[in-house]
Amino acid sequence: MKKTIISFLLLFLAIPIYLKAQPQWKFHLAFEDATGAKDTIWFIWDTTATFYGLDTALGEYPVSLDDNLFNVWICNPANEKYDTLKTIAHPYTYTFGHQIEAVNFKLPVKISWDSSLFHADWLPSEPVGWVNNAWISNEYFFLVNNTEDHYFDLTLDNHTIMPDSTIVGTADENPWFWLPERNFPLGIGLAQDPTLYVDEDLTRKDYFIYPNPVHSLLIVDTQKKIATVKILNTQGKCLQVIKAREFPLNIDFSGFDRGIYVIQLISNQNQYYHEKIIKAN
Repeated sequence: MKKTIISFLLLFLAIPIYLKAQPQWKFHLAFEDATGAKDTIWFIWDTTATFYGLDTALGEYPVSLDDNLFNVWICNPANEKYDTLKTIAHPYTYTFGHQIEAVNFKLPVKISWDSSLFHADWLPSEPVGWVNNAWISNEYFFLVNNTEDHYFDLTLDNHTIMPDSTIVGTADENPWFWLPERNFPLGIGLAQDPTLYVDEDLTRKDYFIYPNPVHSLLIVDTQKKIATVKILNTQGKCLQVIKAREFPLNIDFSGFDRGIYVIQLISNQNQYYHEKIIKAN
């Protein structure tokens, strides 16, 4: 009888912990310089995290850096004395806006990330349910980027190189881009921004995208003024760009592999609508 009561109490005590559990969102940037030296920094959204102070239980604490090794770290503007972080954690209600520093690196530096995490199913449905603003910027990306603005959009790719010699040439050809101060520090922003690309008229009810799952032909219909339709994979890579002239629009999905894709509709006012599409056999 005593064992039964103890087992019941343990189960009872465990229930509130289970009910309060919230999946953690963990995102990383992996860096590799020209010598092959590597380092990684982490960004965490967690319900237990705080904006001020250190969340040591989540791995947020300053580290001692060896100046003889390639090191990348995050500066925390909320706590300037904690400016050598490899991991930074915030509550879900806060965005990430930080400066990334590096030491003892040899250019070019490759940066990699998993852009599928921007659409992770366990992200809270509020405020928007996915990471709709993710970017890196510095003097180099002000001039060389993948957008019409002066930053590199992380949602559109899963890696980049700074500087990219295929674009800017070698140090002998164009030395300005190869100065270390043009590449670090590096700014980063990650946000679920409810004010970004928002228009009261741009809601799901205005778009008819079917069938989903799709086997061969996807139909997109809307009365809104859409200029461009893009098909992205779960790594954020753009697979197809369609200049929309009239609707309904028929998109041939027969050549795509089975899996999950994202269809992106862009209006004439540069407002965005996204929806996940499942490609079936």
